[in-house]
Amino acid sequence: MNTAQYTNLGRPETIQSMTRGKNSLAVLAIGENEPQNQEMIAAKIASGFVESYLRRPSLKDEAIQKMTEFAHDALTQQQSASYPVACHLAVLATLGNQFRWMTLGDVRIYHFVNGQIMRSNEGSVPPLGSRQGEKRPDGISATDFSQGENSFLICSGSFARAVREHEMENTLSMADSAEDWLRLLRELYEDRAEEPFALQTVFIPARRKRMPKKAVIAICIALVVLAVGAFFAMGALRRKNGGEGGPGQRPPQQGQEMPQPPAPPTEPPEPEPPQGGGGNPGQKPTKPPRPEQPTQPPAPTQP
Repeated sequence: MNTAQYTNLGRPETIQSMTRGKNSLAVLAIGENEPQNQEMIAAKIASGFVESYLRRPSLKDEAIQKMTEFAHDALTQQQSASYPVACHLAVLATLGNQFRWMTLGDVRIYHFVNGQIMRSNEGSVPPLGSRQGEKRPDGISATDFSQGENSFLICSGSFARAVREHEMENTLSMADSAEDWLRLLRELYEDRAEEPFALQTVFIPARRKRMPKKAVIAICIALVVLAVGAFFAMGALRRKNGGEGGPGQRPPQQGQEMPQPPAPPTEPPEPEPPQGGGGNPGQKPTKPPRPEQPTQPPAPTQP
């Protein structure tokens, strides 16, 4: 969360913001009827909200109610007959991918999505400690961040009455950061009004929308089906190209040897012609070999 703030209504501590991980809190507290430049109660309430929330962050109704009761007790302890103090309060809390806000008194919170105002409060609830009677804070319950860029503007009623909503959107479209937006809004207000005001801008980085759980399960099932289909298709292809026999021949069962293909025929040797002049017609008979003559022993020599 990127924030920037400005106030000329009292001490700077009356506007605070803090971030821890994905949890953050932005507070604007404006004291009413406090001695000038001594807004101790408003600053204490703002600090108490930040410390309490970041210690145990929660967007539940019970947690918001406890923080409101803390602010009321702090205000009651500091009350005096000379200065019956009230407090205008605006709180924006984020937790993970959700946010929530609450307001008491003459303060405003605007929520922008991709540069357009999506929602805002009316500022019709009396301030904290008002003699008009305690009422439930104005605000919204835990809400998911919209897809895209989420921005918030927290301001005093004096600022909201002087600057129109389309001017807020125009300045936001020209800003690159919370500081730029704050500067443009200040220039716009100070050119037309002199009443003291307080202002806080908040930029939330764009967040990716998480895929629904059902969609994740459907994708996993589709991948499994594709994997099984590919396995059987490869098996069929191997059987087709593996030469396991002709059509109608079953593949060998487990434990049986793969039948070997028959050896190609070899040419028979040429038959020897039969003895005695046999043979094919038209072929001259071959003469049998002449028998060897026995050798005569040598004549004896005369003594």
